[in-house]
Amino acid sequence: MLVGDVLGDERDEIVMIDNIDGQQGQVYVYNSFGNYGHTLQTSFSVVFTNHDAVALGDFVGNGELELLVATDGGDGSLGFTIRIYDVETGKRVDRVGTRYWPWFTKYDGFAAGDIMGTDKDQILVAIDEDDIVYISK
Repeated sequence: MLVGDVLGDERDEIVMIDNIDGQQGQVYVYNSFGNYGHTLQTSFSVVFTNHDAVALGDFVGNGELELLVATDGGDGSLGFTIRIYDVETGKRVDRVGTRYWPWFTKYDGFAAGDIMGTDKDQILVAIDEDDIVYISK
């Protein structure tokens, strides 16, 4: 589960991903009205297994949060990839191959943030066995 303004309405939405069949996941985006309940705003499918990692970040640099789904090496031909989705449309906007990155799973750290001051977020991966944080350019 993630929280962020993914629909550009200046309110944080709740983003949940449900693993469907071992290789597919369904993303659900709900708005929040506090004590008044939640309403489903959008839903779309992504490549996602139980050992993958997710984060929100402005990786494209357009001022909007995208959904980053990182598939680990155990996902066969779908592995070693970070897929970046526009949450409002559900369409994939980018793909970053990570074959030469360390093998990561949901148990390692995965985040996005503009830590280099470039006006778009970098991808950060922290592997517990390596004692280091890897940062994309």
